[in-house]
Amino acid sequence: EEIVGECETDLSCRIVTANKVQEGLVVRVEDGTCSQVFSVEYRGQDTMTQEEAGNNKHFIDIWVENSVLVDRMGELDVMAGDWIRMERMKCVQEGDGGQAPHVFRFVMEDGGIWRLEEG
Repeated sequence: EEIVGECETDLSCRIVTANKVQEGLVVRVEDGTCSQVFSVEYRGQDTMTQEEAGNNKHFIDIWVENSVLVDRMGELDVMAGDWIRMERMKCVQEGDGGQAPHVFRFVMEDGGIWRLEEG
C-alpha cells in the first residue's frame, strides 16, 4: 500500500542502518519502492543538521522511541541486510501542517517487530 499521508500500517522491509539516538533508535529501511511522501531523514549525530526532509527516496527512516521496541530490536540481533516486519508503524505529520509541502515522520510507538526468515 502506498503511503501518501498520515496513517498506521504494517511494513515488511530490509534494514539499511540502525542508529542509536537520545530518544531510542532511528532505523533506515527499504522495501523496494520509492517513497513519495516528504519525510524526515536522519542525517547523523555528527552533523549540524541532524534531520532533513526529502522525498523520492528508496528508503525511509523510522524513529523507534518505545523502550520495549528498542529492546526488542536488540533481542532480535538484527543488522543491515536483515528483513523485518514492523506492525503498526505510523506516518505522522510534523508541525502544524502550515508549511508546504507537508513533512511527515515515520515512528514506532507501539505494535511489534519480528525478523522475517529467508526462503
